[in-house]
Amino acid sequence: MSQEEQPYRIIIVDDVRAERVAVKAAIRRVAPNSIFTEADSLDAAKRVLRDAEEPFDLAVIDLRLWEDAEGLQLVDAIQQVLGRYSQTRVIVLTALQDYRLVREAYRMGTSSFISKLEDNSTQILQEEVKNLLEQKGLRGTLRRQFEAQRIAESAFAQHRDEWTSTYGGKIVLVSGETVIAAHSNAIDAWQDLAGRAESERVSIGVVKVPLARDQHGVC
Repeated sequence: MSQEEQPYRIIIVDDVRAERVAVKAAIRRVAPNSIFTEADSLDAAKRVLRDAEEPFDLAVIDLRLWEDAEGLQLVDAIQQVLGRYSQTRVIVLTALQDYRLVREAYRMGTSSFISKLEDNSTQILQEEVKNLLEQKGLRGTLRRQFEAQRIAESAFAQHRDEWTSTYGGKIVLVSGETVIAAHSNAIDAWQDLAGRAESERVSIGVVKVPLARDQHGVC
């Protein structure tokens, strides 16, 4: 089976089961060759991303953000995905119309931000999914970046004490086993990564270096 014939791997992050079911049904109509993974919380999403053995082609994040006035859930959810899979396409689907959150979502690397208040939001979602999944070369890029991420995390495991001492609390970009940049927040790290040439970007892994009390080191 060729790479392009393999099922698309899609993660849906939403704390409402009915919403996850609806999103899956909509996507299946335009991408029937898909395998879905669901997460009902940010902690669940983090576990899925940490333990995954293959990169995700697409992430759809649909959170009840009206319970989170600062939009922190949105930023955290995007960071969970892009911190591990910087080339995965991300769609945010929400009932909010907060342009500040839209701006922050795009700054974090979101591919598309869709308002559920639009009458044709399902159709828009389907069109965006189809367009994103059909982008040529995406799957090869995903796999190269996924391997770079594995190497970066292995390097962190080998140099944990040194990196924690030097970069504790920062998000670092790692090429091979070398830290090439360190940032104090996810948005700055993403913008640095996004501003690099694709040939360089796909060879870089992202590691959130913990403070001494936290030993996980994955965004």
